Amino acid sequence: MQLNVMPLSELLTTANNYATSIKELGIYSDLVKELCIRLDAGSIARREITKQRDALAAENAALKAAIKDVTDSAEEVEYEGYFTFVVNPDAVHSGVDLIEGETPATDAFIAEQRAQGAEACVKALATSDDDDFTDAPNICANVAAKLRQGGAA
Repeated sequence: MQLNVMPLSELLTTANNYATSIKELGIYSDLVKELCIRLDAGSIARREITKQRDALAAENAALKAAIKDVTDSAEEVEYEGYFTFVVNPDAVHSGVDLIEGETPATDAFIAEQRAQGAEACVKALATSDDDDFTDAPNICANVAAKLRQGGAA
């Protein structure tokens, strides 16, 4: 059995099976089981994040393509002595339809970001010394500022 070429799911199953059969090692068996559980959870989370990333990338690519179609259809023309750009109306309409359409992956991502911001605000309020919540607006504003700067709140 070559562990270095074994797929992660098979490695986790094998390790968990061995850990279950090791009775005399006690704590080490429990440690291996816990590692298997956490690695498996991390693997599942990674797959889910990859799916989300791929869905966002697909939506982003479609939106970029619509913009490119509009700009590619543009041509400079002279009208009454002035130069202007004319674009293909079909490209504009399809681009508008796409932009105004559904973007479920983007919408879900934004909703998740908002939820995480709300959770960070709740955590900051719960761990603050502001027992009567009179300073709650300032605490939440500080959390929002930290999140906007890309830091953890």
